[in-house]
Amino acid sequence: MLSRGPNALHKRGKIRIPTKQGFTVENYDAALEIIDDAFEKIYANNTEEISFEKTYHVVYNLVIYKRSDDLYNHLKELFTSKLTELKDSQFSDLNQDWEILQKVAEFWKIQRENFNLVADLMIYLDRVYCKSNRLPEIVDLALHVFRDIILHPLKEDVNKAISVTINQVRQTPSYGNSKFEVLKELISMLETISDKDDTFFETYFEDYFINETKNYYDNTISAINLPAPDLFAKIKDLIASEYSLDLNFLNPDTCTKIKTSIEEFLISEKFDVIFVPLIETTLKSCNKQLLFEVYSLINETSYRSRLLEIMDTIVFNTIRGIKIEESSKKRVQVASEWVSQVIDFYLKYQDLIDFVQIEDNENVDNDDAANESDLPSRLPSSHFLDTIFSRYINTNKNQAIQFICFYLDSYLRMTQNKEDLEKAKNNLQDCTKLFKLLREKDAFENTYTQLLSKRLIQQRSALHMERFMVKQIKDNMGSFFTSKMEGMLRDMSTSIVLSKSFYKNFVNDKEKIEFVPQVLTMTSWPFENINELIDENDVILPPRLEELKQNFEVTYSKKYGERVLKWAHTLGLVEIGFQFDKTYHELVMSTHAAAIFLMFEDSDEVTLDMLHEKTGIAEQELKRHLLSMVLAPRSKILRKVPNTRTISPIDRFYINYNFTAPVRKIKVQVVSGNILSSRDSNTAQTPNNSINSNEALERQRNVQTNAVLVRIMKSKRTSSFEELQDAATNALASKFTLPESTLKRSLNYLIEKEYIQRDSDDNNTYHYIP
Repeated sequence: MLSRGPNALHKRGKIRIPTKQGFTVENYDAALEIIDDAFEKIYANNTEEISFEKTYHVVYNLVIYKRSDDLYNHLKELFTSKLTELKDSQFSDLNQDWEILQKVAEFWKIQRENFNLVADLMIYLDRVYCKSNRLPEIVDLALHVFRDIILHPLKEDVNKAISVTINQVRQTPSYGNSKFEVLKELISMLETISDKDDTFFETYFEDYFINETKNYYDNTISAINLPAPDLFAKIKDLIASEYSLDLNFLNPDTCTKIKTSIEEFLISEKFDVIFVPLIETTLKSCNKQLLFEVYSLINETSYRSRLLEIMDTIVFNTIRGIKIEESSKKRVQVASEWVSQVIDFYLKYQDLIDFVQIEDNENVDNDDAANESDLPSRLPSSHFLDTIFSRYINTNKNQAIQFICFYLDSYLRMTQNKEDLEKAKNNLQDCTKLFKLLREKDAFENTYTQLLSKRLIQQRSALHMERFMVKQIKDNMGSFFTSKMEGMLRDMSTSIVLSKSFYKNFVNDKEKIEFVPQVLTMTSWPFENINELIDENDVILPPRLEELKQNFEVTYSKKYGERVLKWAHTLGLVEIGFQFDKTYHELVMSTHAAAIFLMFEDSDEVTLDMLHEKTGIAEQELKRHLLSMVLAPRSKILRKVPNTRTISPIDRFYINYNFTAPVRKIKVQVVSGNILSSRDSNTAQTPNNSINSNEALERQRNVQTNAVLVRIMKSKRTSSFEELQDAATNALASKFTLPESTLKRSLNYLIEKEYIQRDSDDNNTYHYIP
């Protein structure tokens, strides 16, 4: 007897071999009748009337007498006939989606049990015939017939009905509570039955359901009108809800596929609609967590690259929007504001992108790039940001160089308290993120060195701060750019040692005078026409200053007997305290100006001839300094008669005792031609100085280009112009961008000097001359 129920479906009893008997055609027909009868009783739910022993005996004899093929084919015909009959009777009038699903699920449960009961009767056929002939066992045979007779004709209706039902559950979650059991039964059926090389589920349902799910969310999301961050949050909730819903009736792998497919669909089809405005909003609001979620969601390399391109554009346009307002501000103030804003943006985006752990794909090896799952864990944000900020900074490279140098200069000037020093160090260190991005690094070195020399000579900064900044430049740009800076700092340290020795031996502590000598090595300081700075005919200094000068020469000669000490009074500064009628001021002026002003210690009135005779200063230089003390708006400490804007031999000069100013310290400006410029200011260079500086830089570049070309040609012996250009450009890239005009000028120079020669047949080819 056979019994139904979950515990009986797969229970196989011990096989008892029946007695072998002769087998005839009549016996075969009778055997099939017994098989047919048992089959019908199973489908009539009368399994208690079936004798397992008798049926098994029949199957055994059919197998033993080699009628297995006939029996196997007969069973297939029985299943085909029965399932065709049931299909026609039970599935012809179904119209409603849910009704179809319920009917198929119920029908499947019954047929699955019937298949197992038939297989129990055919256990000997399975073990002896099916296995040895590699044929589907009886259950699998029945499933194949079920697939062909029932599922294939109904698959489109079943797929559609499941999709419609799930859409209803998505819209009304509580609706799904009564549906999931049926859906689970149907999915189990699809996963149980094989088709081709996969299950029926994978072959016909999974892709269909994934596409329908994507279509559903395409329509759903298109109908949502929310700001980008709110829309993204809504999408995340929908995806999470979908995954949770699918777990009620689908296997976890398929649930993950659906979730991934929705995300990929949103990225590929909705990228511009969702992610572009989202990234823009996220970058503006600096929402780290949101940007991390967006970036982590996008795993495909091509879309990550596109995301980085969008971020590049947004960041670049943001920093490009920094306004430079020069109308009512000093240039140094404008420079500091601009650099501060650029640094703030850099630090803000660096903090944001470091949190997200974004990687510029250009820095990833091909093998690593293939492993896309590792992408979110890598973190080189510096290259990504440096590329953007370098492009911006070098758009107007000359202005950027000047502004950055002015910014550094403003923080390096003397800071009094410890808190200001720490703040200045932090700001200087932050600025390294910018100046290392400059392509014209030699121009930066040139401008920075000029300002450094002014600060050191005028004692406007602390040496430890200057050393700190030079180390930052060295670490970020290389020692090539800091050799002169380090030389200037060594000179300052040497000067301090000499000054202590000088004061110890020659200066009375009771004297109200401070003499600060500075010994400068000519090759370290950025002075053009250095010989013009050195006084050919020494200025006649006031007696006490002359005495100090001679005493220092004695101190210097004792320590450096073989060196020649020359004085450059034009670089010196003198600070004089003076009481005018209303206010007391400390007057800061050049040595020449001080020599002029101190002449009034002995005379109330002086003339141009008297000044020339008593000071030894050239007439043109005298006129410049007199104009600075008579006409400069903030330093009119002298007056002249007649009151004209030119200096003539008949003019008489007096101290302007009516002078007053709201500040204690007064900087006496120096007239350069018709231009007033502060000799101790950190503002832009005068036109002449700027021209000289640019000419010096160009000469330096020519020398470097010549040297590089010689090295290249010495190695290659023969090279085309294009090859030379590429090699020289790469060799000089760390210093400056090589213009083609400079390259051609250097080639012509080397040809003229017979280092190289052009090919006689090809002007584009050059040969090295040993």
